[in-house]
Amino acid sequence: VESWEKMEHVTLDGVLDVHVVRAKWLANRDKGMSKSDPYTTLTLCGKQLCKTVSILNDDCPEWNYEQKIYVHGKVPETENLLVEVWDTDLKTQDDFLGKVELPLQPLVVGGKSAQGVFTLKRRKRFERVSGDITLGITYTPGPPAEDSEEPVLNVQVGEDVSSTPWFNPGDAVAGKS
Repeated sequence: VESWEKMEHVTLDGVLDVHVVRAKWLANRDKGMSKSDPYTTLTLCGKQLCKTVSILNDDCPEWNYEQKIYVHGKVPETENLLVEVWDTDLKTQDDFLGKVELPLQPLVVGGKSAQGVFTLKRRKRFERVSGDITLGITYTPGPPAEDSEEPVLNVQVGEDVSSTPWFNPGDAVAGKS
């Protein structure tokens, strides 16, 4: 395991535009005649960035959830965005239904977007996971537009670079030099 100082890092200062569309053919974790009550979370560096609502009794939920998230901080270049699907349980711990890990570096450094249908994976060898999730995630460098009418979450992830003497957040604004 590399130490934090020896790892290569990516400095985030931009907006993640997250669109969680739907999931299909999710495993049923509820007993009896009902189906799972799925919701989705998006996590970066162990910090939950957003969460969809639960869709009751549905193994093919449609969330059509959209959220803009202003992320800033210094994270390892090998960091992944973690998308997890869970089954809401009122009386017991929520059940894991599957995950997708999306490499952060191609989004941030390469300017690529992660869009499409992704097969859900398991965390452990013998977990029962099925189905897929349709997502769209893009990263736009720089802070959100001040005149934006859409609400934007502001999330610090990884190491706070705003406290380092060489970092000037104004430098990241498009058009400024």
